[in-house]
Amino acid sequence: MLLLRCVRAGSMRRRTILCLWFLLLGLSLVALGLFDLAYPDRTLPEENYHPPPPHPFKQFPDEPPDLEEDDLLLVASWDAERSSRTPELRRRGAYKMLRRGRNRDHTGEERTGQQVEGLGGGQEYGWNGEEADGPMDALRRTWPERRHPACLGEQYSEALPSASVVIPGRLGAAGCRSLGASAAVGEVLVFVEPHCECHPGWLEPLLERVAQDRTRVVSPVMDVIDGLTFQYNATLWPVRGVFDWRLDFHWEPIPPPQAKDPDSVVEAVRSPALGGGVLAVDKLFFQSIGGSDPGLMLRGAEQIQLSIRVWSCGGSLEVVPCSRVAHLAPPPPPTPPDPQLLERDKIRLADTWMDAETPDVTEQAELKKSLRCKDFHWFLSTVYPQLYIPQDRPGLSGELYHVGTGYCADAPGERTLPGAILEVAPCSGTGKQHWELNSQGEVRWGPSGGLCLDPRGERVILSACPSRQPTLSRLQWRFLKLSGQLIHLESQLCLEAQREGGASQRGGVASQRGGVASQREGGASQRGAGPPEGGGVASPFAPAFVTPVNSGTLSSWWPPEGG
Repeated sequence: MLLLRCVRAGSMRRRTILCLWFLLLGLSLVALGLFDLAYPDRTLPEENYHPPPPHPFKQFPDEPPDLEEDDLLLVASWDAERSSRTPELRRRGAYKMLRRGRNRDHTGEERTGQQVEGLGGGQEYGWNGEEADGPMDALRRTWPERRHPACLGEQYSEALPSASVVIPGRLGAAGCRSLGASAAVGEVLVFVEPHCECHPGWLEPLLERVAQDRTRVVSPVMDVIDGLTFQYNATLWPVRGVFDWRLDFHWEPIPPPQAKDPDSVVEAVRSPALGGGVLAVDKLFFQSIGGSDPGLMLRGAEQIQLSIRVWSCGGSLEVVPCSRVAHLAPPPPPTPPDPQLLERDKIRLADTWMDAETPDVTEQAELKKSLRCKDFHWFLSTVYPQLYIPQDRPGLSGELYHVGTGYCADAPGERTLPGAILEVAPCSGTGKQHWELNSQGEVRWGPSGGLCLDPRGERVILSACPSRQPTLSRLQWRFLKLSGQLIHLESQLCLEAQREGGASQRGGVASQRGGVASQREGGASQRGAGPPEGGGVASPFAPAFVTPVNSGTLSSWWPPEGG
């Protein structure tokens, strides 16, 4: 009886719970029905309401058979719609499928080899801020052909030496080259900086020159890619690498070869120095001359030191025109290199390879002696005789300051060439407006001292100075300390600044920063004029007109330091 009662009690309890669940379900349905009757318009769209377009489903497009798997790229796409979603939805919808830029923007074969002057790299290759073609795009782009037509038909030996390119990381110029040279297994080392892009066929001309002479160190012609616009700028051939007495490297244009043989225009040119962007050198020769100096910390002095060492220790440097590499010129870094560290590198270079030995470079000096390398005097007289050697005690040197205007004599442009018109401009105080009046009466411009002050007609220009020979009479000047005048000995005229825009009594053409002219009649114009108002702007005076010797502030110059 007890068992039967328990069963009945349990069954009754289950039936009661089941009834309660059905009752709650019925009440819920009734409540929903009453809510719909009370608010019949809640699901209808509002007036002027436009629903958002449906989000398309991302799927693989139907590609032609010749489109390989690596032609498809998944790239991030962050727009306002996705940014408002939840993180989960953002993860699922943050990528879309793209084709390569050349298939998207143009028909590939029709645009191959097209010129790009005047176009930014983004315009030419379809780059934009929303859809990027990925890191492999640099390997797929087509550069404009800038080699000489004679280079295109060159046939190179099939037995060229092998080469190794090792890029383990960023260690600085000297450290990276040393590590790469120790790890490379090829016969020729090819040093390529990471911000370079190579033309097709760039390597074979370099390897052939090294294979013909294992003591050669060769470089391609370095074109320039603008760091902001990515515009391609071809370097005019022929050029060579040089340096000045501040041990700063730059490329220098040289006259084209005057030969009847058309093949001579594509012959390699010997160069006193080479930049560090791209170099090819025989591995055994590189190791035999000591490799890279680990004591040099920054790029700059290292490439000049290597250039002097190669020449002095039995090698040679060449620029090969049939090889071209484009070099990205990056904008100035937010944190510039330590100037004291760069100065230290240059001092180490001078102490070791420019015959000013000191105890802290004993190891490098012993290497130089063991290799029986020639001294720096041999380098100057044989390899780079065009480099002007400053006198130990020049008559005057420094900035040429004009008393009447408060400005300094200057030449336009970053890299001044022969024929540039002299100007006056705000004094920079950086050493870029350096002048030297030597014992021969030459007034030489710039740290390299290769250009001289030269009156031509009604202008004063900069022309090439004689190299290692007596100067020309038209290039001789004399400075009068009492009056502050710079006198041209041949014409007995003096250097004078005049106002622009016709303010001068004698006039003369002048640029915004000033020009130079010569006059034989009349006195000094605008005598007693004070410095121009508003410091730091372009001078309203033409820099020095050559005029009859007078007194007056416009023909008065504060001498450079020295003498």
